[in-house]
Amino acid sequence: TTHKFVKEVEHRTFSGAVAFNHGQKVLYITERCVFRLTEKGVELIEIAPGMDLDRDILAHMDFTPAIAPDLRLMPECIFRDEPMGLLDMLPKV
Repeated sequence: TTHKFVKEVEHRTFSGAVAFNHGQKVLYITERCVFRLTEKGVELIEIAPGMDLDRDILAHMDFTPAIAPDLRLMPECIFRDEPMGLLDMLPKV
């Protein structure tokens, strides 16, 4: 099994810790879930519809992230083939 989130990487092009320390919000978005970086580390905040938390996400990680108490489903519309209607979601100027 190939792990998606590992403890160490060979090469780094972005430092989440540096960005977080500069006040930036840091999200890690995959096809299965969304994590955010917190002062305590990585926290799972959204999971894709149809994914099993243990089998499809945690089993593919070298560490166990914090799980948000309000863990949500990712919006189903992002997994469909038809347009999502993003223009309709933008505020009118």
